[in-house]
Amino acid sequence: MFMNTVLERDQSVMLHNISWSSYEQITDALQDETPAHFTYDDGRLEIMVLSLKHESLKKLLAMLFERLADNLRVEIFAAGSTTFRRKDLARGFEPDESYYAEHAEMMRSRDTVDLNFDPPPDVTIEVDVHHSSIDRLSIFASMGIKEVWRYDGGVVEILILLDGSYALSTQSRVLPGVEAAVVTELLEIGQSSKRTDFLQRIDGYTGSIVRA
Repeated sequence: MFMNTVLERDQSVMLHNISWSSYEQITDALQDETPAHFTYDDGRLEIMVLSLKHESLKKLLAMLFERLADNLRVEIFAAGSTTFRRKDLARGFEPDESYYAEHAEMMRSRDTVDLNFDPPPDVTIEVDVHHSSIDRLSIFASMGIKEVWRYDGGVVEILILLDGSYALSTQSRVLPGVEAAVVTELLEIGQSSKRTDFLQRIDGYTGSIVRA
C-alpha cells in the first residue's frame, strides 16, 4: 500500500534510519515491481518516482549514447538501471542508464553484478530533473564510476572522475571526440524530431569526428 501511494504522488520520499539489511530486502523485493529508483546512503533511503518527462529524456540520451558508441566502434554493454550496492561503503543506487566499455566483454556473460568482485560501470547517465536529496555524484565517485553524463534540463554535462571527485570535461573519454556541447544540441534536436531524423543527425556528427 505504501509503495502504491508513493507512485501515485509522483514524488520522492526520504526514509531515515534504514539498516543495510532492510535496504537489501526492499530493493530485492521491489526493483522489478516498480519504476521507482532507490538511492541509499548510510541509513538514508530515497525512493524516487520517475515522471514521463524524466523517462523520455533518459531514453533519448541513452539512444544518443548508444548510437554514438556504435558509430565510433566503441564496444559497450548496457547495464540499464541495475542496482549497484557496496555494503562496505553503506551505499547503493540505481542509475538512469549505465554502460560498461572497458569490461564490456566480461560483463556480457553475467546475470548479476556484485561490486565486491565486479568492476563498476564506466558510464552512468543521470537525468537530474527533480534533483535528488542525496548527493548521488558522491556515491558514483565512491564506487569508482569514471564518467557521468548528467542532464539538468538545460545542458548535458560530462563529468570525469579525477582524484576521487568529478570535474567538468568538454569531451567524453569513453567516447573519444564526443563533445558535451554537441551532445546538448543533439538532445535538444531529439526532443522535437522524429526518431529517424534524430538518428541521422547523430550519424552526421559522428561522421565528422571520424573524418577529423
